[in-house]
Amino acid sequence: MESIWMGIAPGPTTTRVIAMAGPSDTILKAQLAREPHHPRALATLFEAVALWQGQPVRAALCAGPPGLSCDSSFFREVFSGDGGETASADSVGSMTSSASSFKRWPDDLR
Repeated sequence: MESIWMGIAPGPTTTRVIAMAGPSDTILKAQLAREPHHPRALATLFEAVALWQGQPVRAALCAGPPGLSCDSSFFREVFSGDGGETASADSVGSMTSSASSFKRWPDDLR
């Protein structure tokens, strides 16, 4: 079964999310508040996309440059394997490869 790939890039003031159904098929781009107001918000977002598309979600948390912290309880919960059958998540060491994708976003979504 094919998967939806999601990238989560926390920043100093916002968190950017991108979901792709293939290498050139972007299905969702969002710029959200830096941290959600509910501890299960990110896991619920993964589940909602998986249910909407009818495919499991594979997600990666993009770790930023030194000094940019993403150590919050909602990231720890999601990336501890609590996604069940609809989602799985992992962290990646650098935002460099993902940054180019985010730079192509329209100015109102950066």
